[in-house]
Amino acid sequence: MTDPPHVNYTWSIQESVGAGIDMVMVGYNYFEFIDGLTYLVNNNYIPVSRIDDAVKRILRVKFVMGCLKIR
Repeated sequence: MTDPPHVNYTWSIQESVGAGIDMVMVGYNYFEFIDGLTYLVNNNYIPVSRIDDAVKRILRVKFVMGCLKIR
């Protein structure tokens, strides 16, 4: 979402998560993504409830597919 790449990566994270992307596949520099997302959540740019919703949807799919089991 950033053009040119990484000019404002934090903005790109905020826009992506806000647009409804639940899972971000970060390949080569995941520390930059984690730092950016943590900053955005800690400073209330992205509500924790948005992260909770994303995790809930991801885990629901994994349970349905049989990837996770409740012990």
